[in-house]
Amino acid sequence: MKKDCLILRLKAITSLLLLIFVLLLLPFTAEAVNLAEYERKLSIYQSNTVPRAQELRQKIENFESIEDGLARQNGIPVSRVIKYELLLEEIIDYYHSIPFLQKRMLQPNTFLIDSERIEEFLLKKPPYSLLLYLRVLEDLEKCNAAQNENKKTLLAAKNSLKDIEIQKIHYEREYRIRNAKIERGEGDILLLNWQLLETKARLEQAFVARTFYVLKQEMAQSHLKESETKLKTLEPLVAKIRENVQPTEDDYDYLDAKVFEQRQKYNDLIIKLTKRFEQIDTIKEKNYRRTSFEKYSTATEQTLIAIETGFLFDMAEYCSAMRLIWRIHTDLLGGLLGPQDLKEMKKRIQEIEVQSAKQMLDASGFIQKIREAKQETARRFDVRIAEPENVPLHVREEFINNLEAMKNRYLSYIVDLDVTRVQITHLDREIKRIMDEQIPEEKLQRLWYQKTSEILDFELWHFGDYPVTLNMVLKSLLALIVGLFLTYSLSFIFKKRECKRGKMSAHSILLVQKLLYYTGFLISVLLALWTLRLPFTAFAFLGGAFAIALGFGTQRIMSDFLCGTLILLQGKLRVGDFVIIGDKTGIVKEITIQNTVLLCQQCNELIIPNTKVHESLITNLTLTDSIFRSEVSVSVAYKSDVEKVSKIIREILETDKNVLKKPPFKIFFENFGESGIKFTIWFFIDLKKIFGVDAESNVRYSILECFRKEGIEIPFPQTDINIKEVKE
Repeated sequence: MKKDCLILRLKAITSLLLLIFVLLLLPFTAEAVNLAEYERKLSIYQSNTVPRAQELRQKIENFESIEDGLARQNGIPVSRVIKYELLLEEIIDYYHSIPFLQKRMLQPNTFLIDSERIEEFLLKKPPYSLLLYLRVLEDLEKCNAAQNENKKTLLAAKNSLKDIEIQKIHYEREYRIRNAKIERGEGDILLLNWQLLETKARLEQAFVARTFYVLKQEMAQSHLKESETKLKTLEPLVAKIRENVQPTEDDYDYLDAKVFEQRQKYNDLIIKLTKRFEQIDTIKEKNYRRTSFEKYSTATEQTLIAIETGFLFDMAEYCSAMRLIWRIHTDLLGGLLGPQDLKEMKKRIQEIEVQSAKQMLDASGFIQKIREAKQETARRFDVRIAEPENVPLHVREEFINNLEAMKNRYLSYIVDLDVTRVQITHLDREIKRIMDEQIPEEKLQRLWYQKTSEILDFELWHFGDYPVTLNMVLKSLLALIVGLFLTYSLSFIFKKRECKRGKMSAHSILLVQKLLYYTGFLISVLLALWTLRLPFTAFAFLGGAFAIALGFGTQRIMSDFLCGTLILLQGKLRVGDFVIIGDKTGIVKEITIQNTVLLCQQCNELIIPNTKVHESLITNLTLTDSIFRSEVSVSVAYKSDVEKVSKIIREILETDKNVLKKPPFKIFFENFGESGIKFTIWFFIDLKKIFGVDAESNVRYSILECFRKEGIEIPFPQTDINIKEVKE
């Protein structure tokens, strides 16, 4: 006990002395140093990375032993001290990585094909085997992958150097500011010293990171140049081998043997796992009094075996698909595949790639399940963690070993899947390259024709066994458009011709035109439906829906349609008639199936639904003829000569060209008014030539002018007031 107390006291004294040493050293280590001198020191560190890393490691160890004291002394939280230590760890990582990068730059890239192997390929004479073609193709894809990776590395290094340069300028500014404050003695010196210490570490990090990324940039440029050089040799070599490759049965026997070997391995595993599953069932049936561990282990193992068995079936199918890929690739080299075959092949390869990626994810998920099972076993049945249970040690170890073996198998599955996925990716790229090189103009035209045929034969919907394709719909639309165009043209030509001839009335022309148009429309619709080649039974179910639509949705439209048909057939309302519909007056400009267009006296067009036209009171002023009687009233003073007044009015009506001679006009001495004698004039006009309002206005203008010349007074209402004087 005394010995332990002595040891604790010695440790406390040692820590106290070390703290005093660091506190005394800290001001000197963070003292104001010229920035240029410090950066020169950092530049020296870049060529002596290992000793500098060792110095920083020793510094971290010293700080770790006195973290609390440093925090109290400088008035900062302990987390800030630990953050500084982590910053030093990052700097150490950079310093340790730099020598490895320098060594890698001096060594050739072992992941690329070597020059001896390229020379070996160049010495081969045609015809070439399929196996040689696949090997060269794999090397070419490795070079392409390495080139892409080097380009990414080079770009990332350049971007990192830009960011580091910005950070370096920022830290240099911080260094100068804090250094100046320390020299002037402003603020808390200990805190400023600590802040300067952090800034110096960040500045050192920027320097060493810049060195690291410069080396990485140079290495990427070197490897990129090497891969480009080898690609310039491999690409024409692959093109030459591709043109002269002649697959043999030996090639296919070798490739098939690899697939069969792999598939047999999976089948053997399936048989083994099935037997183990049945063995566990037998154990469960014989042993009724099982411990909780036995219940858990058997249930868990059976579940994992069932999952792995299903996974192995997928793996076996995946192996068989590789034989198809190789055969398709050979057929493509021989020009035996058409555009449709190429499309199906590309689709199949994409499906296999997606399946392989999914299986790799599934395998990773199953490994996670195995890990969880091991953790659950340790949590519930390990005597060091849980309550001990009467379970033999070898039983637990056997279960754990089975889980470990299952995990190792899944790891091997992932490796197999990745190798196969890489092969399929290489083949897919090569197939795309061959397709780009082999498709000339004629094959391109055939491809377009087949693509168009596929699009046109696409089924939009179907009625039972009767499909409706895009081609049928387009033909139907074309028939409908052509039919409507011919119908419109025929009706327009008929209207134009008959209007020139003038033998038919405007209403008759409109009636025949509408009849032609709607008959042509009906024929066009029937022709379009016939083009679809649909049986009439396909439209049987539409009868009820059509009737409901007529009864509810189109009730107003159908009413207008029927009223318009009646108006056209009856002929009581015709184009050009001067009519009064309700309180609207105008000339009928157009009658359609749905509405009637009325040109009002204000020269605006009033569109009236045929239902309202049919329900309204209609006055057709030109039903039998266009002669219309107008009426004008005028009053003259009582002192006027009545005969003279009548003579003037008669002369006006006789000279007015709008007033018809037959029927003759009439002048009536209508009445004795309150202010004068009242005359009423009746005269007849042709509404086809002039409106009644215009004719009446012209007559009134003429009467007023003549009366003023002759001195005839037109009286206005007046009242005489007589005032009598009352005698007192």
